[in-house]
Amino acid sequence: MLSQTANSNHTRFNLSTLGGAAIAMAGVLGFVGFGGAQALGAHPFWGMKIAYFAIGAGLVMSVMAALAKQRLAQQLITFTTLLVISIAITTYGKTQFAASYAEDDFAGKLWFFGWITALAASFSIVTAITTSWLARNKAN
Repeated sequence: MLSQTANSNHTRFNLSTLGGAAIAMAGVLGFVGFGGAQALGAHPFWGMKIAYFAIGAGLVMSVMAALAKQRLAQQLITFTTLLVISIAITTYGKTQFAASYAEDDFAGKLWFFGWITALAASFSIVTAITTSWLARNKAN
């Protein structure tokens, strides 16, 4: 019983992790599919492509965090910090790319990869919260 209580504070990689990832994947695909990313400033040409890259990257980050047995609070702090930084990079890249009349390739790459990172961080946040909720509310 003591070992179960000691491990309950950590997120472990199990079926709850995959269930949380499936819910997060549906959320990211729904958000991008219904035009949420384009409404927030993603380019229409690569609007759906970023979702596929972000799901892959977010899944890798979520699995690595679960295998490292990070606590939920640590995961949320890490992924939220990554989200804020990626939004700042995305905004900078978009404004510089638009100001250069699509001549600044580096700014365009910041814009593109910033969106992937923002969606991957969002995917990881949803996965961490959902995994924690599923693990707590599973039937005994």
